Amino acid sequence: MGSMEIQIPREVSPEGAVMRQLRITADLPQADVARLMDVNAGAYANYELGHRRPRVEHIRAFCRALKLPRSMEVRLLILREQDWKRVKPEKIPRVKLGVSTKESKPSAA
Repeated sequence: MGSMEIQIPREVSPEGAVMRQLRITADLPQADVARLMDVNAGAYANYELGHRRPRVEHIRAFCRALKLPRSMEVRLLILREQDWKRVKPEKIPRVKLGVSTKESKPSAA
């Protein structure tokens, strides 16, 4: 997988938007991801919609279910911990996701 960039809508939690994009990229239905995470399908759908914020253990289970690298788990956890309620809509950042399974090494400058 390469990298992708998504714009996070204001009404959706940032981690929910990223989880949705990663699930779609993995070509998995919500019900399958929910089962792999050991949560009910409604709870998982609410994470993606931004109606509920996933717990730390659910983000970790999501990353295990999709076999994502540790770096992606850390990115999702950081998104979860940021105080997004104070961010103005025009200040919502674009999130660039590198979802390759290999960790990239920094280039020598």
